[in-house]
Amino acid sequence: MRREAKAQADSGDPEAVFEEGLRLYHLGRHAEGVPLLRAAAASGYPKAQSSVGYSLIECGRPSEGEAMLRQAVDAGYPGAQYNLSWLYDRWGREEAVALLQQAVTGWQRLAQEGDPEALTELALTLRAARRAEEADEAVREAVRRYEQSAADGDVDAMCRLRECHDELGDRDQAEVWARRAARSGSAEGEFALAGLLLERGDEAGAVQWFKKAARHGHAGAMFNLSLLQRSPRQTKRWLRRAARAGERGAMNNLGVIMKQEGRPSTARTWYLRAIELGDPDAERNLGLLQNATGL
Repeated sequence: MRREAKAQADSGDPEAVFEEGLRLYHLGRHAEGVPLLRAAAASGYPKAQSSVGYSLIECGRPSEGEAMLRQAVDAGYPGAQYNLSWLYDRWGREEAVALLQQAVTGWQRLAQEGDPEALTELALTLRAARRAEEADEAVREAVRRYEQSAADGDVDAMCRLRECHDELGDRDQAEVWARRAARSGSAEGEFALAGLLLERGDEAGAVQWFKKAARHGHAGAMFNLSLLQRSPRQTKRWLRRAARAGERGAMNNLGVIMKQEGRPSTARTWYLRAIELGDPDAERNLGLLQNATGL
C-alpha cells in the first residue's frame, strides 16, 4: 500500500504528495517531508496550504501564513478555518468566532460522510470552542470506527486508536494500541510506545523502543535518543544521525553545541539548515548568534 502511495506521490498527484510529505514529517524526516508539503501547497492543495500556513506562523512569518491559510479557507477546508481562527483570536479579531464555527460545521459534515479522521479533527475544534463533552463523544465515535479497521490488521488505525485514547486520558488503552502497532513493525507505533513508557518513568524501556524506531528510519526517535544520553559524545552521535536523517530539531541542537564549542561558523550552518526546514528555535538561536558574533 505504501509503495502504491509513493508511486502516486512520484507522479505529482497533490493529495499523494501531501500524504507522503506528512508521513515523512511525522517520522522526523523533515528534509524530505517539508519540500513535499510545500510542493503540494504550491499546487493549490488546501490541506497542504493549511499545514504550511500554520508552519509559517510558527516561524514568525504571520503575514505569509495568513495569506496561505486564507487560500485554503476560500477552498472550504475546515482545518484552515480552525488555524485561521486561532491566528485571529491571537490578534483579537472578531472574525475568529465565525471561522471556528465554520470549522465545526465543516468537520461535522465530513464526519457524517464516514471519515474517522474528521471526527478527531472535529474533537480538537470543539475543544477550542469549549464544547468538551461533544468533543469526547466525537473521539469515542472515532474509536468505534478505527477499531473496525484495526481488527482487520490496519496498523495505521492502531496508531490512530493510540492517539484517541491518549486524548481521552486513557493511558492504559493508549499503551495497548501503541504496543500492538509497535509489534506490527510500525515505526510510528514504536516511537509512540517509547514516549508513553518514558512518561511513566521507564527510561530503559523507552530507549529500547526508540532504538527500534530509529532502526526503522524514525528520525524523531534518533533525536529523542540524543536527549537521553549521559555522554556528550553519544549525544552528538545521535544528533548527527538524526540530522543526517533530516530532523530539524537535531540540526538546531547541533548548532547550539557548535556555538558552545566555539565554532560559530559551523553553528550558523546548522541553524540555517534547520531554519530552511521551518524550525522556530533555530530562528531565535541564529539571532542570538548574530548579536554575539556579527555572523
